[in-house]
This record gives sequence, C-alpha cells and structure tokens, in this order.
Amino acid sequence: MNGSGTLALITSTKGIIASGVIGLTAAAAATAISIAPVLTPPSHTQSAPQQDSSTAISDDLSSDLDLVSQGEAGPQKTVYTNEDSHWITPADEVTPPQETESVPAPGMVAPEFSFKPGSVLDPNVPALSGESLPFATITVVLSSDTASHGVFSTQASEVGAWEIALPNTPGGAYTAWAYQELNNKRSDARSTEFKFEGVPGTAPIVIVADTENGKYSPTVSGTGDPGAIVYVKLNGVKNEATVSQQGTWAVTTTNGGLVGTNKLLAVQFNPKTLVFSQQSHESEFELQPPSAQVSGTAAAFQVSVVSEVGSAIDLKSLDGKFSHRIRESLGNDDVSLRRTGSGSSSGPAPSVKARYVSNDGSRTGPWSVPGL
Repeated sequence: MNGSGTLALITSTKGIIASGVIGLTAAAAATAISIAPVLTPPSHTQSAPQQDSSTAISDDLSSDLDLVSQGEAGPQKTVYTNEDSHWITPADEVTPPQETESVPAPGMVAPEFSFKPGSVLDPNVPALSGESLPFATITVVLSSDTASHGVFSTQASEVGAWEIALPNTPGGAYTAWAYQELNNKRSDARSTEFKFEGVPGTAPIVIVADTENGKYSPTVSGTGDPGAIVYVKLNGVKNEATVSQQGTWAVTTTNGGLVGTNKLLAVQFNPKTLVFSQQSHESEFELQPPSAQVSGTAAAFQVSVVSEVGSAIDLKSLDGKFSHRIRESLGNDDVSLRRTGSGSSSGPAPSVKARYVSNDGSRTGPWSVPGL
C-alpha cells in the first residue's frame, strides 16, 4: 500500500460479484439579530431577495430555524407589513433615530397601546391595537427571540383608533415600539412588552414512509400547504422538501437513519409569515443492514456478507483503504482479497462495514457495525 503494495480481488466463493472498486481514499453558526432599544423604520427597503436554503430546526422542531440568510451583501433580515414581506441588507436595518434626521415634532405624543406592559395577548385575537391622532400613520416595530423582527404600519381611523393584525405569530415574548406620523411630522416612539402564545399552523400529513423492507432510510411523502417548507426529522436530523402548488411533497431522506428503531417527525414552515406548524404524529420503523464478517490477515483477508437476495451492497473498511460493491447479492457472498508487492503485511485484517444501496445509488441504508 502507499506505492509499495496493491490489493487484488481474488475470489467470490459463494456469491456472484459483478464489479468492485479497491483503492485508497481520504475524510453554521446562527447569526444573532440585535436590535437597538429605540427603533424607527428603515430608510429604504428595496433589495434583491436572496435566501440561503440551508436552515436548521431545533429539537422541538420549531425554534432554531436560522432566520438570517447570508446574501452577497451580508446578513439579511425579513421586514414585512400586513401586505408584503421582503429582504433588507444591513444598511437598511432598523436604527435609532438620529438628531439630524426625522426629529420628533414638539408636542406630538407617541400613540398609545390598548394593553398594559407585560400583558399576555389572546392568541384567538392576534392583533395589536391602540389610540392615536385621527388619520395618523402608525408604525410598529416588533422584536422577539422567536422570530425575525418586523415592521408593520397602518392608518388610524377618524377617531384615532388603530389596529395591526399579527396572523400566525410565533409564540414568545415581544417588545414593540410605536410612533405616529401626520402632516409630515413624527412623534417619539413608545415601547411596551407583551407575550403572545402564538397560533401554530396545521401540521403536514405524512402519508407514507417507504423503507423498502427496512433496507433504506425512508422516502417520505405527504401533503401540506403549497409553498411551505416541510422538515422531515429522522432521529433528530433534518431532511427537507418544498410543498408543491398541488399541496404534495416528497423527500428521500439521506441523513439520520440508524440501525434498529428509527423515529420520524414532520413540521412545515411558512416562509412568508415565518411561522412553524404543529408537529406531525411520530412514526417508528426498523432499519436493518447486511452483516459483514472479516477473517484472515492484512495480507490476505475474506469478507463474508449475509444480505437480502438480489440487493446491492456497499462494503467499506474503516481505514478507507478498501471499498467494494456487490451488484446483486445471492444472500451469502464472500469477497476475498490479498495484498501483493513489498507492502504486504501479516497484521490483522481491516474492520469492514456494510450497507444496502439502491442500484442507482440514490438510496442507502445505515452502515452495519463493522465486522472484525
């Protein structure tokens, strides 16, 4: 090995091996959102939408999606009104008011909130409301540990009443700042704090989790809200798919499959409202790999494989120096190898692991415990 020896495939004593490969082989931090204590709306909000598709979710499936994307201009945040949402760059972020620009008008007071600081708002009435000058434009800036910050605006009625709907708002503790504008004059910002239980969306429906007789990590399919992102969590590891306009989704899981009992959950995320749904019911299933036992020495060893007839099997040594694929198993297959040249060794045979693999390589099962 390493130029002084080679591995040669010698025999397949019980099985038929169509082909083999023997050779040498080699092996996100969430960005915190920080918002200043006193906020005013961004000076402009036009920038190209660009969102990193790689996101992560937490153990409870609903709290650790990274809502900050890395675009060409740096971290981006979501700012939205009741009608729209879009991306802004750091230059557009909500910032404290400056004395040289948009100075509050003397005598113009901030709008009032209709609830006391620290209130827990009713999730069945997801809205903020209050009083202000008649026909004033009310701007509210929200900050929370559980959601990207948002900027909302509305116009007060002829009696000075205003309300801003917060549909499907994630639960958690919030801080809100509100100010009003009228006749090109702006008030100071008034702040308050409240808690919101949130209104989770409907969980996606998992129709089937196909493991093909327990050989492969499952292909999972189901239904959900069009445009939503479905996260399929297999033993705590996420795989994702986007719900089609017809309301269907499917994902071939490639992460998280384990030998033995596996647990699967699904949740969907609305990228427009930034809201997670409830979790689906938990599913359990068994995955079993082929077995691979090794005998002999490093100079000449044999791998005995027991598997499902007709299956394709990947074999790999733990040191990465040996790999082989059985294209069509006979149920009991032997792969014999010997090392030739000056690099031959009388040391122990390598440890080898095995897994099922589909003929096109798109699906795999978990690796077996390495056979010694």
